[in-house]
Formats: sequence, C-alpha cells, structure tokens
Amino acid sequence: MAHKKGHFKVGLLIGAIAGLVAGLLTAPKSGKDTRDDIKNKATDVKDDLHSKFKDMRGKGEDFADDASDKLDDARGQAEEFAKDAKKKASDVADDLKDRTDMAADKTKDAIDEAKKRIAKK
Repeated sequence: MAHKKGHFKVGLLIGAIAGLVAGLLTAPKSGKDTRDDIKNKATDVKDDLHSKFKDMRGKGEDFADDASDKLDDARGQAEEFAKDAKKKASDVADDLKDRTDMAADKTKDAIDEAKKRIAKK
C-alpha cells in the first residue's frame, strides 16, 4: 500500500511541476522574467526534493538502526535459550548416567545373589 502511495506523490509532484511550467510559459511576461521565474521555481523544487530525500534517508537510517537493535535483542535471546537448553540437556544426561549406574549396580548385585543361591544348592 505504501508503494502505491509513493507513486501517487511522485505523480502529483510531476503534475504540479508540469502545470507550473505551463503556466509560466503562457504568462504574459518578458522572456527574461519567464526564464527567471522558471529558474527560481526549479531551484525551489530542487531544494524541496533535496529536503524530502534527506528526510527519507533519515527515516531509512532510523529503520535500519531499529532493525539492527531488534536483531541484537533476538540474537541475545537465542544465545540465552541455547545456553539454557545446553544446561538442561547436560542435567538430563547426568541424571540418565546416574540411573544407568544404579541399574547396573542392582543388576550386578542380583547376579551375585543368584550365584550365591546356586552355589548353596
């Protein structure tokens, strides 16, 4: 939608310039006065366009700065998430190792107990 709005503004500006030039050229003035008027209006339009482009550049730089800040925030959040996930995975792995060691010890104890019972018979 902003794209069409920009086209409309450019078209409006071009139309205004064309109307101004046509009005100046058909006005009952001397050639020198008409040329001076055209030159002055052209300078005014150039200054206005320069100001608008400068403003647009400033807005673009502000947008880029905002986007950069948001990317930095997202990167920080992603790093924190990865750090937390790594810690949780490490905790789960440690817990699993402890449980595996306990199961192995119980299995060894059960095998030893079974051997003792078999030896008594």
